[in-house]
Amino acid sequence: MNREHPQNPPGVDIGLFSQAWTQSHDRVRLYVESVIWNRTDAEDVVQEVAYKAGRGFHTYDPSRPFLAWVMAIARNEVKMHLRTHARDRHTFDDDLLGLLADAAIASHDDLNDRASALRECMRKLPEPAKAMLRMRYVDETKAPTMADRLGLSINAVHQRLKRLRTALGNCITQRLAKGDAHG
Repeated sequence: MNREHPQNPPGVDIGLFSQAWTQSHDRVRLYVESVIWNRTDAEDVVQEVAYKAGRGFHTYDPSRPFLAWVMAIARNEVKMHLRTHARDRHTFDDDLLGLLADAAIASHDDLNDRASALRECMRKLPEPAKAMLRMRYVDETKAPTMADRLGLSINAVHQRLKRLRTALGNCITQRLAKGDAHG
């Protein structure tokens, strides 16, 4: 998008908007990516949501949740994107878009707790396990390349990753059950 973005839209408290957007960005991104499966298109839509939310922030009513307000913008942007890409066989109707947006809002707190629990569980892993997870999920290294780098078979890489995912899932479940996501 080669739109010129002014430094400070009129009537917008950039600090307040920035804080609200930062807290909501992941939920908006997850919602958009759940509907628009092409990563580049999804990123473009999220950027457009941020732009429109920033430009329209002066109309936001702070007595209402920011996430609900920005998700309405995201829903409209997703609908517009899907309309322009109507030939794509992977499209959703308006009712499903609404359900996905509602689910994204409702799951916000749960995901924050899960993310906190995951950080704590990751912190407790031995460094070789952390390195393997970083290689796969941060660097997006494929299993054959990981096998070469680690001197393992591809099957061994898959098995270790599966065990690590299971261990992390169990750790997260235990922490959430104890209400101990933050430490």
